Amino acid sequence: MNSPSSQPTPPVVRRRRIWPWILGSFFVVMLCLGVSIAQAVRLSGDANALRREIVDSLETKTSARVQVTLGPIALTTARAILSFIDEVPEEARVACRSVRSVSVGVYDVRQAQAGAREAAFARATAMMERRGWNSVVRVNDGDNAVLVFLPAKAKQPDHVCVAVWESEQLVVCSVRANAERLAELALQCRDGRFQL
Repeated sequence: MNSPSSQPTPPVVRRRRIWPWILGSFFVVMLCLGVSIAQAVRLSGDANALRREIVDSLETKTSARVQVTLGPIALTTARAILSFIDEVPEEARVACRSVRSVSVGVYDVRQAQAGAREAAFARATAMMERRGWNSVVRVNDGDNAVLVFLPAKAKQPDHVCVAVWESEQLVVCSVRANAERLAELALQCRDGRFQL
């Protein structure tokens, strides 16, 4: 006869609790969503530095009208949505496929003093050159001014920073894109023979 102590004990079955996993997953998704939204309403680093240098050198009040950054996830979503819309021109589809990220800020600049734009753009150019950018376009024509920067060490530039000041509005943007594809698109559109 077997004694009670010699009988094998049944294995302890531990119930896995699923609620901590569900709640943990929910909080991770919410955290990622919050970070994405926070990044979407801020400018990228280079565009923000360009904006800050221009605005800080002015002795006037500026206010943001809009700031938005679209990264790879948002642009992939936009491409997917565009694929269902038949009325979108093929040029727009090619341009959208070429862009990897875009960061744009639009600001109201009120009553800047005479010569303030030239001084602000000169400071911005010096700051961008310290950050490793070359000024490739600089236009100042009365109420309108444009600055375009490309990376100094890039063999094939795929990143551009632009500042446009038109009367009382400043637009700053930074774009990462496939430069070859956009150049081909621009040439084909200019010649009126778009086809890819």
